Amino acid sequence: MKNFKFFLEKKNIINSKNIFFSYFTIPQKIDENINNFWGKLTKIFSKFDYKFNFIHLQNVNLNNTKLSSDRYLFLKNYLSFIDIFKAIIIYLIFYFKNYFLLSKKVYFSNKLNLDLQFFFKRGLKKSFYGFKCLETIINILNIKNFINCSNINNIIYVAENQSWEKILNFEAKKRGIKTFGVIHSLINKWDMRFTNFNNKKNYVDTFPSYFLVNGKYNKNKLAENKIVKKVIEVEALRYSFIKSNKKEKILHKLFIFGSFEELTTKKMLDEIDKSKKIKNK
Repeated sequence: MKNFKFFLEKKNIINSKNIFFSYFTIPQKIDENINNFWGKLTKIFSKFDYKFNFIHLQNVNLNNTKLSSDRYLFLKNYLSFIDIFKAIIIYLIFYFKNYFLLSKKVYFSNKLNLDLQFFFKRGLKKSFYGFKCLETIINILNIKNFINCSNINNIIYVAENQSWEKILNFEAKKRGIKTFGVIHSLINKWDMRFTNFNNKKNYVDTFPSYFLVNGKYNKNKLAENKIVKKVIEVEALRYSFIKSNKKEKILHKLFIFGSFEELTTKKMLDEIDKSKKIKNK
């Protein structure tokens, strides 16, 4: 029940022109201009006096973090009890419609002469009348409220093809807001998340206004997936410290690039250390 207090809080009208949309992580240093997800990018925004806010998907009590609620905002703040009631009604309608619609025939492929129930039944149930369905309906209402309460031009977010990203892009475009999806990892050739299907009937464009990529590899992969015009190459600022140290003599044989989460990097180093000990036995 502790999360319900967010529904009672005053809705923040955002006047910043730029929004960083991501999950919440507590900064290593209490600095209103730094966020672990975005590193030095937000500091550069501050340097050029670009106004911005952080919007986070999950709820966190900022009283325990000493962070300002004017800078760090939460999506659930834009959700009311009325929205929850609406979501439940819509969900019940979906439930009764889709429960009987998803019969065994849905999973059978005439083309392959194969019953695909084993592969898709669980996922379709979750999406069409399971908890995931209710969660998606709530996200639609929540993001609509957020967009309508905001006076923003740009939204920057980490692109992973989550359902909330599609909702965000769709609603933002209706208001003329540009969205920038940052692809933070390599795109594999079998990765279907970033593929353009706009030749299909009743296609709805839920891609961002632009994809931001670090390097030509991802840019070429997007081009192979018929995404060309919406791609911008950007610099990975998390490794910018290397430029200032490039004249120093490097004595190490192995240079490890870790995660922005220290615990993840530590676990990775521990595994490397274990493998080294096994090799030396």
